[in-house]
Amino acid sequence: MYLPTIMDPPAPFMLFDAEPELTTGEIHEFDFSFSDGSEPLKITMAYTDKNALNGDNPTLKNQVNIEIESPSGDIYHGNAFNGGWTPANTEPDVGWDDNQDGYDDRNNVESVFIPFQSLEAGVYTLRVIGFNVPEDCDNDGVLDQDYALVMYNVDISEGRIRLDKERYPIEDVARVEVRDMDLDTDGMPQTVVVMVDCLTEPTGENLLLTETGGSTGIFVGILTLSASDGAGILHVSDGDTIRATYNDADNGTGSPTVVYDTALIDDTAPGAPTTLTVDWWGHTNYILLDENFTGSYPPPGWAEDDPTGSWNQNPSNSSGGQSPEARFNFYAMTNVWRLYAGPIDTTGLTEINLQWNNFNDELGAGTDCKIQTSSDGTSWTDTSWVWTSGSGDRGPGLEKMVISTPEVGSSTFYVGWTVDGNAANINYWFVDDVLLNYSGPYTNDNWLNWTLSSDDGAGDNDVAFYNIYRADNPLGPWDGTSYIDTVPAGTETYTDQGRGEVDGINWWYVVRAEDIVGNEESNVDAEPEMLGASTYDIGPLDVGWNLISTPLVPSNTSVPGVLTDMDGNTNWTTLQCYDASDVSDPWKTYDSSRPAGLNDLDTVDHKMGVWIFVPDPGSLGDGMIKVNGTVPATSDIVLLTGWNLVGYPSATASLASTALAGTGADIISVFDPVQPYLVRDEFDLSLVTMAPGKAYWVHVPADTLWTVNW
Repeated sequence: MYLPTIMDPPAPFMLFDAEPELTTGEIHEFDFSFSDGSEPLKITMAYTDKNALNGDNPTLKNQVNIEIESPSGDIYHGNAFNGGWTPANTEPDVGWDDNQDGYDDRNNVESVFIPFQSLEAGVYTLRVIGFNVPEDCDNDGVLDQDYALVMYNVDISEGRIRLDKERYPIEDVARVEVRDMDLDTDGMPQTVVVMVDCLTEPTGENLLLTETGGSTGIFVGILTLSASDGAGILHVSDGDTIRATYNDADNGTGSPTVVYDTALIDDTAPGAPTTLTVDWWGHTNYILLDENFTGSYPPPGWAEDDPTGSWNQNPSNSSGGQSPEARFNFYAMTNVWRLYAGPIDTTGLTEINLQWNNFNDELGAGTDCKIQTSSDGTSWTDTSWVWTSGSGDRGPGLEKMVISTPEVGSSTFYVGWTVDGNAANINYWFVDDVLLNYSGPYTNDNWLNWTLSSDDGAGDNDVAFYNIYRADNPLGPWDGTSYIDTVPAGTETYTDQGRGEVDGINWWYVVRAEDIVGNEESNVDAEPEMLGASTYDIGPLDVGWNLISTPLVPSNTSVPGVLTDMDGNTNWTTLQCYDASDVSDPWKTYDSSRPAGLNDLDTVDHKMGVWIFVPDPGSLGDGMIKVNGTVPATSDIVLLTGWNLVGYPSATASLASTALAGTGADIISVFDPVQPYLVRDEFDLSLVTMAPGKAYWVHVPADTLWTVNW
């Protein structure tokens, strides 16, 4: 692109972008004449084709061609070049016209360049031809193709009017453009008035368009579209067809004509996707340790338990690798020698792969060479790999094993090559090319799957894309604060990387469909990530204060989400908990009406008792709070001397005398709404049945640990 010619062209230069779409067999025609007989005529058409798939041949999906007919009837075909110019009645360049029909079958850019010596007086006709359009270029549900035109040294007498969109939402702004070189009369910016109307406002609005420059012949104006009527506003309704009309006084033949363009008012959102699921997912192959002993010794991240200096670096390749390698030397003493690497983070893993080049050269019997693991570099666990001298040399060759000792999963994992016994029985142990890696599934990501909207590929309400939302609770909010990404129509999956089990938060997701106009449906079908998640209905609650707990282990303990009703029926305003370990300030409160900085109750878990306040009957809903979480096998609850406000994380109701056996508890206080302080003390624990979802004041004479089985 040569900018000086574009910015200050010797002859008129015109750009038509995103022209109305063509379907198969459809032809758009433009009549024009040349402007300057000393300049060439140059016209280029280009379009963004539908994407091809890997292996497609040819890769062109939609075929759009151009031809120009001269005043004398000569035809100039796109991309038919000879010496940089387009001769009349000539086929496209060799290799571009597969079926010898005179049109380029290969390219989505076509040009016609006519030298000034060949120009004819009179009217030329440009035809843009939808030769074969089997694909939907812009995902609007119609098999069509738009295009752009660049025209140099052209005068177009016939006026044209365009709306900038094919569809508008109800509340929007329409850009109206008229192109007519006849209106450029004095080299100064001119104006023209057009009419825009619709069914809701049939009398329409007169819109003043202003020329974009002194001699452009391009006139632009802006009109507000709205469901609310007003001066200078086009009053529209869903389903209206708006029409922009321009009365052209001379269409190039000396006759007047009326030209118009239309667009649709579309306020109907597509149908929602369905059956959303969220799973922990991932498959990876990553290296934890890779060492060939070619650098310093011991290598960085390695160490030795070596009382005699028998482990060393040796310029040999006896284990089957490359020189140098690690080697243990004979020593006449009984002890433990170890060359080891770590700490290595193996968080979230249950097994890892180890391989190394190995050679054990024996002298006597009874000494073990083995692979061990540790989580602290001090206490070591034997793995399945062990060689005992006296059984014959082992190697040279590659050793492979899977390590699944209890230390796997530690953030401080160690692996060691250990000689245990009388080293006089070992001539040498050679080790080289150590590779520790993990290959397999993991749970770091969240994988979303859904069923496509019924409007995906279905015409008027066709889906353009899907918006992905993520929040830490089932109520969102599902707006711009929780929006994370967009995927194209036809997409049924999405991977939210790093938001799976690894981050410790149970995320909720909503997927919504949006059309090309911007109409987004508003489903709130939120799904959580947690595999094996359970739900529990706490209640029934009453208006006012209630004493409750959640028996499930929340994946996200943050307030208010942890006790937000998943069904959205029951709403509360205030939570209070009692922390017996905070002697100076045991009461912690969350009040939704307070500024965040004044609340000091940040988290609630399954071990805590909670006072919860429902302000009025309208907030009570069904009186139940649905929560989700995982089932705890057992829960250890610390009871401090005196009073403790605790939950009961068990699925089985039990007499307090049985449930609290062994704790020394001597008083239990239960919720009783008729009492002045809403609780009743019971000294006979056999009179109280503890139940899931409830909470209790428990008094103990001394610090103790209470273990609750699910």
